[in-house]
Amino acid sequence: MWLARCRVVLGVRSSGLACCLVAVNPMHRPLLASVIGGLLLAGSRWHDSGLVFTSTIGTSADDRNVRRAWKELLASADLPYVRIHDLRHTAATLLLTQGVHPRVVMETLGHSQIGVTLDTYSHVLPVLQRDAADEMDKALGRASGR
Repeated sequence: MWLARCRVVLGVRSSGLACCLVAVNPMHRPLLASVIGGLLLAGSRWHDSGLVFTSTIGTSADDRNVRRAWKELLASADLPYVRIHDLRHTAATLLLTQGVHPRVVMETLGHSQIGVTLDTYSHVLPVLQRDAADEMDKALGRASGR
């Protein structure tokens, strides 16, 4: 597990990243090389902000540049367009359906209240309720009702 720092209105927070997201896949080496090359080119102008998305000198990236790079990445991978923000929803849904506690999902997303997370992802709750009923069956020594 690696930690990435994320800027929020109230300061900086750390968020865990899955190892598979951090590991350098051989297919990603050219991208990593270009990032390292960018660091070398920036030289003394490099600003170590700790941000995930940065400009060529390490400062906060312009949102238009991030969106443009995202579209280019999707096109190069022959994937349909999705908004970067949609990845948050995908991550939250995957985490909840894998049994991650809603409080942890809330903290990962940076929501200030658990109600925001639960209201936003209530469509996932029926699946979780069925899973909870199955777990109760197991705990009571009964076969699953499915």
